[in-house]
Amino acid sequence: MWESASSCFASREDTAGADEVRALADLQLQLEPLPDGQVRRRTSQDAVRVNFRELSSLPPPAEGLSMPVLVLYAPEGGITSDVQARAYGSHGVIAVPGGHMVMWSAFNQTAHAVEQFLAS
Repeated sequence: MWESASSCFASREDTAGADEVRALADLQLQLEPLPDGQVRRRTSQDAVRVNFRELSSLPPPAEGLSMPVLVLYAPEGGITSDVQARAYGSHGVIAVPGGHMVMWSAFNQTAHAVEQFLAS
């Protein structure tokens, strides 16, 4: 729980290069107010558990994927390696600046890449 969306943003370690105004607007959609004035994430704990279980399992082999994949990632974020990106990005690999939330640090590049991918 946090005092505000701003304190939530300040507590994160992945905000390097983030557009703070855009990030705070996004966080406002993700947080819910509590009776005492604090805010918390608007998430289902069951969904969080499922998400972490999936993240802790091995990914499917890249060569077994039958759908097109665009990998848009921030190398500085350290979540996806260049090797993983190349292996899975059958329809493109785009590296953008920033951290985990690429839409906070590279919104225009992210939006353009997604539009182009969906149009192809």
